[in-house]
Amino acid sequence: GTSWFSSGPGQGDSIFTWSGPAVEIERIEVTGNGSHSNPDFRTNYGFASMTVEVLSGGQVVFSQVVSMAGTPDRPGPVDVGGISGDQVRLILSGHEDPSCGGFSELRVIALV
Repeated sequence: GTSWFSSGPGQGDSIFTWSGPAVEIERIEVTGNGSHSNPDFRTNYGFASMTVEVLSGGQVVFSQVVSMAGTPDRPGPVDVGGISGDQVRLILSGHEDPSCGGFSELRVIALV
């Protein structure tokens, strides 16, 4: 029912970074704002696309661009395939609203 929202870069990108212990990342899932508890935030606060990166020791070891067209955003899962990493970086592009944009959930599915 909540979301992470950027401060609104205007024409630029917003970046969200998750950091954790080094794990074998299998899949990354991002959920749009469609289930936000405030109905005003469910649409028109997303992005056109998202670059999903996995980093290990500060180096990008995986990168994939995902379409987030439509509102609310409904990106599919990104299968990473068991790459070892300690950070997931989301580079969110094409704000639907230049004042802010966001997503509800980030799930990092890993082998432990």
